[in-house]
Amino acid sequence: MDLTGRLFSLFRSPKDTGATDAPPPVNSPSSETQAPTKNVADRRKEIETFVQNIVARIEGAAALGIKTPEAIAAHFNETGLTTRKGRGWTGETVAKFLSSPGAKRYRTKGARV
Repeated sequence: MDLTGRLFSLFRSPKDTGATDAPPPVNSPSSETQAPTKNVADRRKEIETFVQNIVARIEGAAALGIKTPEAIAAHFNETGLTTRKGRGWTGETVAKFLSSPGAKRYRTKGARV
């Protein structure tokens, strides 16, 4: 086989060679392992409850004198409160959360953080 043929064989996909024993794609779980999907209404309710809880905690922290996004993030991380995705808080995530329409919807009128 010449050099061109060898290079071509390196870049052929399993479809080109007729191979059928290729491993499944990494991000596609089999049908047995897929978690049941939540409907949109349940997911929205879960998110709204989370937002209400975080707004209440931010306003509670502000009442204690913890007012900057960085200080609020440190307070949340110390108490073990995570974001909805299970990550730690940063000043940036707190500031972004506070500027979100959902958080603005549940903020107490006149509350300043």
